[in-house]
This record gives sequence, C-alpha cells and structure tokens, in this order.
Amino acid sequence: MKKSIGLFLIVAVTITVLTACFGRGTQPTVAESVFIAETVREENLSQEFILPPVIDLFQYYNDYTFPFMEDFRIWGWSRDGKVAYSATGYDGGTTTLYFNIENIFSMEPDSVSYWENFDDFNVDDDGNHLDVDGRIIDFNNIYGDFYNICNEHGIEFIQSEYRRLPIVNNNDTYNIIFDINRSYDPDYGDLDFIYNYRIIAETQHGIKVVHEDEDDYSLDVFPLGYFISPFDNSALLAVARRIPGGYVFNFFVGFDLDTGFLPAVENFSQSDAAVVSADFVYDNVTGDYHFYADEPGYEVIIIYTTESVENFAYIDLMFHIDNNEEFLFYIGEILFSLDDFTPDKPIVISTYIGSGIPTRAIIFWHKGREWSYYLSESGMDGSLNLTEVTLYYDEDN
Repeated sequence: MKKSIGLFLIVAVTITVLTACFGRGTQPTVAESVFIAETVREENLSQEFILPPVIDLFQYYNDYTFPFMEDFRIWGWSRDGKVAYSATGYDGGTTTLYFNIENIFSMEPDSVSYWENFDDFNVDDDGNHLDVDGRIIDFNNIYGDFYNICNEHGIEFIQSEYRRLPIVNNNDTYNIIFDINRSYDPDYGDLDFIYNYRIIAETQHGIKVVHEDEDDYSLDVFPLGYFISPFDNSALLAVARRIPGGYVFNFFVGFDLDTGFLPAVENFSQSDAAVVSADFVYDNVTGDYHFYADEPGYEVIIIYTTESVENFAYIDLMFHIDNNEEFLFYIGEILFSLDDFTPDKPIVISTYIGSGIPTRAIIFWHKGREWSYYLSESGMDGSLNLTEVTLYYDEDN
C-alpha cells in the first residue's frame, strides 16, 4: 500500500542535482570568501595552490548516520553558474576520490565528473597507498590536476559559508519542505521505501518545487544545510538519503532564489460567500459524520458547513506549468463525493496535508456558482487552510 507523506510543486526553473555522494568531514565551517587550509605544492604546477578545507555537511544534523563519503571540499565557484567540489569515499577496501564541476541549475554534470580508485590493502608500512607497480601514490599530484582543470573552467577559488537551514538571504527566508511518497516492500521485511519525492522552497513571496525524483531504494531523504553562491542569488542545498543498513548518501540541489515562485493566494475565510470550513482533528470525533480513508492517512481532518451545499467532492489535485511558467490546477480523481452536504453531518477524512504544493482540494455548488479550494497546512503555525483556486477539468484546458 502506498502512503502519501507530503505535498510538492513543480516549477519551470532548471534545477541542479550534483549526483556524487558526500559525508562527514573533520574541519569547521569557513567564512565566506575565506580560504583556510594546508598548502600543497606539486612539481608540475606553475604556482602554489591551497587545498580547500573539509566541510562537515552533517554539522547541523543531530541524528546518528553512517556517511558513505567523507572529506567533502568546495573548491570554488564560477561566474557562469558552476561549482567545483571533491570528496573521498571508503567502501569495501577501496578509497575513491570524486571530482566534479557542476552547473548549479543543470540535471547533469556541466564539465567534469570523474573519480580515482585506490586499493586500501595495497599500502606500505607507513600507510601510504601504492599503485600496481608498488610506487607511492602522489595525492598532491591528483589534487593538483583537478586544480588545473578548475582553472580551465573558470572556477574562482573562493569559499561560501555552509549555513544552517532555513535559507536566509537578502532579508528573505526560504523554508525547505519535503514531500515524500512511500510504499511498503514485503521482499525487504515490510520496509517503508520512498517511491518518489519533491523538494519545495517556501518564502513570503510564494512557493516552488526545486527538485523531484523517483527513488525505489531509500528509506529517508532529508536536508542538511546550504551554500549561497558568491556570484548570484542562488542557493546550493545539501541533501542526504538513507538506505537500508543505515548508510547515507549525499547530493545537491541548486536553485534561483528570485524567480519561479508561485504567488500565495489569500486563505479562505468564513466571511466568504462559501460556508465550508476545515480543521485538523486532535481528539475523537463524536456524533454522526461521513468518513473517508485517504491513502493511507496519517492525520485526520474534519470538513463542515454552516449551510447546505450541493455536489460536494473531495478530489486529487493535479497541475501543470503553462508556457508563461504559471501553475494551472486541474481535477484528477474524485476521491469522495456527496450529492448534498449538510451542517448536521460533517466529513471526517484520514489523510496527510502538507505545506507544499497542494494535492487535495474540495469543490461544491453553493449560491448559484461552483466553489473550489485546495487544502494546505500553514508553514507558519501548522493550521489547516482552505485557499480558493481556479480548477480545470483536464490538463489541456
């Protein structure tokens, strides 16, 4: 059975997923544009370069984890929207150095993505890694090669501070919300796996989806922290996903902080011509009521009316983005309906309502017109909101 764990929106903005995985480091966060690290010199480098500091991506996350990779380093940023980074992975007797230069708003690597593997068992008495010919591997040379590649791709070797969420920039605050859908897998002892999820950014100016993905193996996905690009108003969000066995992989999502946000709509109030209201239920419901079990249902809501309304429907809400990058909502599946909804018999629904892009709505006929509202949870105080929305009956209209 599938569980709906959250809500998200899609937005017509290109997003980044930096697909390599990174984990816990050992050095403190550095201030913006400050480069603190050991100096490494390599023979065929034309100049001395600074090895970037290790950044602990998990420093703001308190849960115990097993990061798959360590020694994450931001090497620098370019003025055309790229970021360069490296990390070290340890698995099955192999050390792997990962090097990437990514476009912050691209799904795929922009310029560079490669790695170097080393056998952890092929070491000398001093712990130095040896190549197949028994020679000590010069890691300075490997880092120096990446330094030169960064120069070729316009990377400027400056740092951006790794910060705790929520994102705060230019006097705006951006809350990061995860909408996760799960399903049980009996082949794995009924573990609750993620089958898709979306990440949204919510600010006072609106909300937008910054990433969505399908995932058939993770047990959890969660945010860690973020960077702000030193050259434009964009954020690089560090995200982690947990797999069976407790291991955690990391990736990044980049997005513009200025554009693509869906404007917020004024919340429905009892003073409107429509008289239907909704609220979360925290105690047992008494008296007579209609009941619908949404799939699967982690919260309970109650919908009631002060006047009789007709053709009430609780629906699955869909949306798409038009050519003007505007969100158009349309009716998906009708999940529950009543010909007549009366004040003496409210509707109780077990469901999950999140604060991201809405996936549930209600429609009904009252006072000579059709009313439609989507349901969402306030990101500020957790209250249940009904927000009036224009609905279409299919995606093409």
